[in-house]
Amino acid sequence: MQVGMLIIGNEILDGITLDTNSNWLARRLVKLGAQIKMRITTRDELNAISGAIFRLMSEGCDVIIVSGGLGPTHDDITLQGLAEALNVELELDTKALAIVERQYQWLYEKGLVDTPTITKPREKMAHLPENAIALDNRVGGAPGVLIEHNDIQIFALPGVPSELKSIYEMEVESLLLKRYSRAYSEVVIEREVKDESMIAPLIDRIMTDFPNLWVKSLPPAYGTSNIIRFWFSLSSEKDDKDTLHGIINQAIEIFDRLLKAAEPNI
Repeated sequence: MQVGMLIIGNEILDGITLDTNSNWLARRLVKLGAQIKMRITTRDELNAISGAIFRLMSEGCDVIIVSGGLGPTHDDITLQGLAEALNVELELDTKALAIVERQYQWLYEKGLVDTPTITKPREKMAHLPENAIALDNRVGGAPGVLIEHNDIQIFALPGVPSELKSIYEMEVESLLLKRYSRAYSEVVIEREVKDESMIAPLIDRIMTDFPNLWVKSLPPAYGTSNIIRFWFSLSSEKDDKDTLHGIINQAIEIFDRLLKAAEPNI
C-alpha cells in the first residue's frame, strides 16, 4: 500500500497550528503494512489543493489521505479542490446531509451550539464530489469522504484531530484492511554507539542478509548522548506477525554480534 498524505491549512504553513495528524496517521498506516510515499502540505487555495492531488496520483499512490478543509467557512475548499482534480461536480449528498443534521442536533442538545438549524454554511459540508461516499463523524459536524478513482482510494478527513482520529478508527481502517492485508512487526532497540557513521556498513549488511527488513538508526544530537535507537520493521503478505517478529529478533542478534566485533571502533 503506497500512501500519499495531503495536509491542508494556512495555519499549518504559517506556524500557528502544529500538524500532529500526519504523524498519528503514519504510525497507524505503517502498522497495516503501508509505506508512506509522500506528504504534501498546501495552503487553503484551490489550485494548490487540486495540483497536490494530481501529483500524489501521478506518483503512484494507492491511497491518498487528505486532512483539513471540510468545514463550513469560506476557506474550507478541500472538496472543491478534489472535485476539480477529478473533473467532477459537487452535489448535495443525502447521507452526508443526514450526518450533518444529526450532529448539529446532538451539539444543540449538549448546549454546544445555539440552534440545530441547517444553515447554508452547515449544508455546505454535505456537498460532496460526484460518486463520493460520506463517512460518519460522531465527534464534529463535517462528514469524512471516500472517493474511489481509477483504483485509487482518496479519503478526506477533518483537520480537527479528535474528528480525524474518530473517523479513521470507525471507518477508514476497516476499509483499508478489506483491500490491503499485510502483517507488520517492528522493534526499537537502544545501543551504546558514539558515531553513527561507523555502524552504517553494519546496517547495510543486515538489510542485505534479511530482504525486505528496514533498519533505521535514530541518533541523538552530537554530544548529548552515546545511546542510539535502532528501528527494525518488516511487513509481509505471506507471513504472520509472529513470524515477522522472529525474523526481526534474528536480525537483532546478528546486529549485536556485529556491534561487539566492531568494538572499540564504534
